[in-house]
Amino acid sequence: MNIKSNTMKKLGERNYFLMLDAIKTTGSFDPKEIFFYFEENLHIEESIIIRNFLTWVHENNRGFGHCNFESVFQEFLNKE
Repeated sequence: MNIKSNTMKKLGERNYFLMLDAIKTTGSFDPKEIFFYFEENLHIEESIIIRNFLTWVHENNRGFGHCNFESVFQEFLNKE
């Protein structure tokens, strides 16, 4: 899926909090370790982009928290 063509412009607090428990439980942003914790609660159109976002965060040794999750998500969306 092309990130630019996706209509998702913000991660949103709902999605952040869905991921938060999995991140806290495992201590990881790696979607291979955490995605199954919350994927059934995601909207279908968001699932691929959020998995790609978490992959990008993990592969680039990034992280995010409550204060910066939207700015990190915007950085991901704007990457080339």
